[in-house]
Amino acid sequence: MVALIERLGREGATRTDARRLTQRTESRRGRGRPRHYVFSYKPRGGPFALNLQFKRADVPREEVIEALEAVLRSLREED
Repeated sequence: MVALIERLGREGATRTDARRLTQRTESRRGRGRPRHYVFSYKPRGGPFALNLQFKRADVPREEVIEALEAVLRSLREED
């Protein structure tokens, strides 16, 4: 933050310049919380769409398959 203020002072930047600079640096750093991983499936012409959201950002394919199998088991047990 201090470096940004010093840079703005040296360059005589405007408020618009400051916003542009901070947007670029924040996007490069990947600031913020990682997004949840969402597995989406829509068959062509199918009557449904499936979205499966995980709490972590990185989920291996095997874990997606295990989660889908757990959903199927749960649905079958309800009958």
